[in-house]
Amino acid sequence: MTAVDVRLDHLAIAARYAAAPGQWPVAPRFNPVDRWYHRLTVAEDHEVWLLTWLPGQGTDLHDHGGSSGAFLVVAGTLTEETVAPGKLTGDTIGGGTLTGKTVTGGTLTADTIGGGTLTGKTVTGGTLTADTIGAGTLTADTLTAATLTGKTVTAGTPTRQTGDERPRAVARELSAGDGRRFGPRHIHRVTNRSTRPAISIHVYGPALTTMTRYRLTAAGLEIRTVEAAGAQW
Repeated sequence: MTAVDVRLDHLAIAARYAAAPGQWPVAPRFNPVDRWYHRLTVAEDHEVWLLTWLPGQGTDLHDHGGSSGAFLVVAGTLTEETVAPGKLTGDTIGGGTLTGKTVTGGTLTADTIGGGTLTGKTVTGGTLTADTIGAGTLTADTLTAATLTGKTVTAGTPTRQTGDERPRAVARELSAGDGRRFGPRHIHRVTNRSTRPAISIHVYGPALTTMTRYRLTAAGLEIRTVEAAGAQW
């Protein structure tokens, strides 16, 4: 792997640091109250953090403020939980104006209207892609922790649509040597559910500036707090 590849691959950066603990500027510490963390380095396009986790310690559901990244377990075992959204598919209407589109904790893809106006598009904790307008009227379409795909509007006014499945947390276990990459809209929770301490390396690019913390309810993801670098961590 070239130097450029390592620089751009957040998981490769994490693996490089995990393989050289003797070069860390600090030794791992464990805090009996909460997970311990220390920033190992910061560069123009990324930063690297060292975290430790005693059994039972973990995070809330949170995003990374638009940063992509990766994390790798150095020792012990961690459990990552991500949110599996509900689903709303195949809603076909007809032609005109799209207003008041709100997506909370969900994914909006391939929203096609057919010739008209798109206003008031709000995406909170979700992903908006391929939004195309043409004709029709779609107002107050609200998705809460749902996935909207194949939306085609040609005529009509639908109001208040929700997914047909409740969102749920999906867990997977990562042991020493395991890691994962994530994109800029990733929301997850990481916990040490084992009986042994754990150590991990986390890389974010660009460096974190904000983090939004969420609560998962039957209706979807609710924002609890928005934290800022230099204030809350």
